Amino acid sequence: MSEILYFLGKKSFFYFGVVSLLWILFSPFISIKVVPIVKNINYEIKLQPWQETPSGGSIVHRLLVWEYVGNTLLQKPIIGHGIGTSRLIGQNIIFNIPYTNREIKGGIPLHPHNNFLEIWLELGLLGALIISLIWIKIIKFGISIRKNSYILGTGVCTSIVTMFVMCNLTFGAFQAWWMASLGLIFLIIMKASEQINNNRKVI
Repeated sequence: MSEILYFLGKKSFFYFGVVSLLWILFSPFISIKVVPIVKNINYEIKLQPWQETPSGGSIVHRLLVWEYVGNTLLQKPIIGHGIGTSRLIGQNIIFNIPYTNREIKGGIPLHPHNNFLEIWLELGLLGALIISLIWIKIIKFGISIRKNSYILGTGVCTSIVTMFVMCNLTFGAFQAWWMASLGLIFLIIMKASEQINNNRKVI
């Protein structure tokens, strides 16, 4: 990824920004229409040993949760179910894992393990629009740094891409330590960018 961003420049990051923004806005549609297709393909090849976990397969579990979240957020698509409600939704839901005798209790394990789906679920379309505006600012920020510095810009853009991937696979959107970590990363980026600009002014 860093090689692509380094050699192809800010244009490649701009295209990433467009795709990622569409991903954020259409993540409910993806979770309802695309995830079941991927899930069925995964079922057909059955669980592999490297997928096995006490919960019945980490990949399978994610797909089941995302599909459930996509269908649930349609109940309140505009304003959402309320911040912090992810852990309370679907507590009595039981997922049956095909090709196994395993069951997974709970529609959502504390949070959807997808920041953008969680925002859609808890804050609805209004929350999705707000995070989209913030994301546009972040993309513009990365492009401006990449324009001024090949090396720092490549590092910044690669970090943003990595954060986007992690936001789609792991932690809860409103976990304090996760939000603090993202804030700290951007603070470091801003300070490094300021330092480079100051050095150029001196020269």
